[in-house]
Order: sequence, then C-alpha cells, then structure tokens
Amino acid sequence: IQLLYSGRASYQKARSMLLLFKALIPQFERSPFIPNPTIVNFRNGTLHIKGNTTEFLPHAPENLCLYTIPYNYEPESNDINSEFTEMLKRLLGVTDLKSDRVQVIKEMYGAALAPVYPHLFMLHGPGGSGKTSLILPIQKLLDPRAWCAVGPDEFTGFALGSMVGKTVNIVTDINLREPIEDSIIKQIEDRIPVRMDRKFKDPVLAPLPAVHIFGGNDLPPTYEKGSGAHRRRWTFIKIDSFQAEDGKYEKFYSNRIMESGAQGIVNFAVQGLLDLVARGGHYTVPEASRLEMRRWEMENDRVALFLEDLENGEVRDLELSTEGRMERVAFWEVFCAWHKESYRTEPKLGKIKFFKAVFEGRQSRAKFDLKKSNGSIMVHGVRERGVASKF
Repeated sequence: IQLLYSGRASYQKARSMLLLFKALIPQFERSPFIPNPTIVNFRNGTLHIKGNTTEFLPHAPENLCLYTIPYNYEPESNDINSEFTEMLKRLLGVTDLKSDRVQVIKEMYGAALAPVYPHLFMLHGPGGSGKTSLILPIQKLLDPRAWCAVGPDEFTGFALGSMVGKTVNIVTDINLREPIEDSIIKQIEDRIPVRMDRKFKDPVLAPLPAVHIFGGNDLPPTYEKGSGAHRRRWTFIKIDSFQAEDGKYEKFYSNRIMESGAQGIVNFAVQGLLDLVARGGHYTVPEASRLEMRRWEMENDRVALFLEDLENGEVRDLELSTEGRMERVAFWEVFCAWHKESYRTEPKLGKIKFFKAVFEGRQSRAKFDLKKSNGSIMVHGVRERGVASKF
C-alpha cells in the first residue's frame, strides 16, 4: 500500500486501505477456530466419519481440512512396530496385546487422530515409569499445529488463547498442587464454545480441544464433591509396572520408537479409532480405572471421607446407631473438629452444603434421617460414643 502511495500514505490511510482489502476477500465457509474432527486428512486421502461408519476418499478442497496427519491411512496393513509393542507390554505389565489396558492406550491414540468423541486421559505413576514414553509418540503422529499444551489447572485467562483451533491437548507433567477447573472440564464434552481471551487480539468463541492427554506422578486435586460428573469424562491409567534406573534411561526413546516404524504406530492408532467408531464413542474402562476413579472421588469429597471414617469408627466421640440421635448443630461441630484435625484447616463448605451432602449424597441416604423433636432439629442414626441418647 505504501508503494502505491509512493511512500506518502499516513498510518490511518494505509490502515483504511488494508481493512477495505480484507473486506473484499471472500469469507471462509467455516470458522478456522472450529476444526471438524469428523473429516481427517492423511497423506494419501481423507477419512470421513459418519455415525458408526467410516469412508476413505481422495483429498478434496471442499473438505476444508485445517490439519494433515503426515502418514498414510492403511487400516488393512500388517505393519507392526515391534519396538512399540514391546514397550506397551513392558510399561503396562501385560503379556497379551488383547489386554484391556492395551485397548485403552489404543483408543487414546485413535481419539487423538480424530477427536470425534470428547474424553480426558490421565496417565499417572512414579517417575521413570514410562508415562512420557507413552504420550510423546502421539505428538509425533499429529500435525504440529493441531495440538496445544495447557494443564488442567490453567483452563482460565490467556492460557485458553493457545487452545484456539486445536484438536488435542497434551501435557506430559501437570501441576498437582492446584485443583482442576471443573466447570471448564464439563464443557469439553458438551462442545459448547467458550470465550477464549488472547493477548493483544480480540477474544473468540470456540470449543476446547475434544481430547486431553495428561501425565503426572499422581491424580490432580479437584473441587468436585462426589457428584460423579467426571466418571464418563476421564480415564485413569496407572503406569507403575516398570521403573527406569537412574542414569540408564534413554532420553530420546520416543524418537527411536518412531524411527523403528512410524506406520506401525499409525496402524495401531487407526485400529483404536475404528474400534471407537464401531462402539459409538464408548471408551473401554478397565476395572482398575474404575477403582482409581472411586479413590479420586473420595479423596476430593471430604464429606464422603468423614462419613466413611464415621462408618469405620474413626471419628472421635461419635458412632453410628440405629436408635441414636443428636442435635444437628452438634453433628456439624463434630465434622468441623474432624476436618481441622484431618486437614489442619477449617472446612470451606458451610453448614447448609454439609447437610445437603450428608442427606442427599449416595453414601448416606440409608444411614441418616432428620426430624424435629422437643423443639430441636435432630439427626437420627448417630450418637455420642458410648452414651445413650438423652432424647
């Protein structure tokens, strides 16, 4: 523009001409901030996912694919990366590749190729157990522009700006000190666009990446209080079958894995994707993962932990009794004392939310009752230890 004006255009004039030029450019038929995960470009064609079926077709401009997986789609290929399969057996502690633990990893790889079915994966275990070795090949299978790296505790503010237009979020070592943002996690499955603020740019409305893969030495804390909202959204995979010796591990092992036959890993991921498509997006959940989810819910639900301690006789001066009853305020005070003794802090939830969790929670529905007696509101089903009810 300055050349056309012989270098004499003011800033405002050059900017006006630029805006006019941009207004004349035909609009993109679909927002570039919202990739379509049902149409996936491979090097040799495009995979179309339609319900529970797939169709592989030649490349076509009208598909408007933003990213391309830099490998071929070969579902009938017999190429196997033996180095990769041996790593799976070693890190997952299995001898058979038909194990449900291997199937979970296969589905994780497949979901990353085509994030049609929103899900979060958490690989956790001690340092040197191979979590990162299982995650890094996924990054290498994808278009580098297709993935981002935002921890679950960072799903706020400008960090969301780096997730605009991405299909997969991968973090190999997350922050385990800060709780995850539960409200944002729930919007991942709903595919509801959220406002993403960007530095020095206008915010945009776009959905979060559909697939998130995290690694860490343990499970992250959460504000979730036992509602079960996370159960269908997460898969926990404990990696603790192998421990690398200090000074003897291979720093760039994932590179060697890929060099041993990247197409074999792609075929492994494609099979996981086809399994998911055939099952309508229902992920495999091993029994061990269910137990991990239950433990995670309990660790982050302090009312549930209080009730469990009460049931086990571990709450000071309090015990369960079908004939017992005590004043509601006294029951609340016992919980506050238990919380301070257990966590060295006062409980963050108030009395009303505490009793709502006690009487409406699945853990306690059959154990307690609330009645008014002699002008006082009484909790039936519990009493002071070794003391008969005085009411």
